Amino acid sequence: MHCLLPSRLRRVRLWMAGGLLALGLLWGACRAAVAPRNAAVSPTSTPTGTMAVQLPAATQTPTLTITPTATPTHTATATPTASATCTTSPTATATATRLPAVIASYPIDGDRSVPPDAELVLVLERPIDPAQVTATFVLTPALSGEVSWPDPQRVCFAPTKMITDTVYTVYFALAARGDASQAQVSSKITFGVGNRGAPIPILMYHQIMELSPQAEQAIRDWVVPPAHLEEQLAYLVAHGFQNVNVDRMVAYLRDREPLPAQPVVISMDDGYRTVYTAARPLLQKYGFTASLFVQSGRAENSGFLSWEHMRTLCDEGFYLGSHSIDHPDLLAVEPAEVLRQVRASKAAIEANVGQPVTVFCYPLGKHNEALISLLQEEGYEAAVSLNPGYRQYRGVYGLFQLARIWVYYDMTLEQFAAKLPPH
Repeated sequence: MHCLLPSRLRRVRLWMAGGLLALGLLWGACRAAVAPRNAAVSPTSTPTGTMAVQLPAATQTPTLTITPTATPTHTATATPTASATCTTSPTATATATRLPAVIASYPIDGDRSVPPDAELVLVLERPIDPAQVTATFVLTPALSGEVSWPDPQRVCFAPTKMITDTVYTVYFALAARGDASQAQVSSKITFGVGNRGAPIPILMYHQIMELSPQAEQAIRDWVVPPAHLEEQLAYLVAHGFQNVNVDRMVAYLRDREPLPAQPVVISMDDGYRTVYTAARPLLQKYGFTASLFVQSGRAENSGFLSWEHMRTLCDEGFYLGSHSIDHPDLLAVEPAEVLRQVRASKAAIEANVGQPVTVFCYPLGKHNEALISLLQEEGYEAAVSLNPGYRQYRGVYGLFQLARIWVYYDMTLEQFAAKLPPH
């Protein structure tokens, strides 16, 4: 009926209605301003954010390897307190929880000596409930397999038997359950099945000290100045190399225990005191430790590490191995003396330091099959040699002939970098 009223009257009625509405809104705002502080506000649950992962093209068939059984429940845990001012409060939003990153793997990228029956293992930076995530492995060439979680920090993939002399690439994705296409963690590793070695450089140092320009070459070959050592350590850190001790490297080669990406071992022979006075502060500065091969018979001699030094270094994460009692040519002495050098040095280090000695360093680099057999009989698990290179091999003769990179006084940083695996 109001549509028949004159236009002026209709405008008056609309103006009055608008005024009443404005008064109502103002009254509601003022009441909100003095509302009690304990007024309840309902939180809003927001899905956890994730990062997409790029998997291979459709020609590669992805294998979904695990299906969680439990369904996560979003539960409001806190009730926000209402503001006492006349301002609009934003809606509370749940913060996305970052999934743990992969910090170690078996195999490492670039390993070309993986056994055909190997299981792929990834270690996460912290434990996680497997029921809350979806783990996906994709291998090229394609392989099916099964996923398992031996513990909340380790996920494994057991593929059907791999083919020798074949290079595989594995893509791994970890996503919050319910959104497998949006992975927060992804990893890619390329490895080869066969016996072409794992890229784990062992850097070989001896004395760390300054020499005069007139020092003979025979001395310069076995000494590195502190400034060069620091430059080399800084280079390793800047290019993503991660320090491990030699016993952990042996566990990788022998027991298939995971290692971090781009592992590198720092080894120092003979047990000179400059390891403690000059090398130790630099190693600590860059977050490194070293694998020390000491002569047990010179532990208290001037210029060499004392047992107290060795205990301190072990407490700080350094590894101690045997370099015999007093560094003889083990191929030129009687068998009884060889046995004494191998056995007594191991026993003395273990008794004085309290750390198992499982790795030997050949004096002068000299060794043969008989010496390797003796080391095995005496409880050693591996030995480092003077064989050049950065690729390490499995099997008895691989483990007892670990290759090393010789670092010397006049080596430039460019020469140092060229000795390392591609990075």
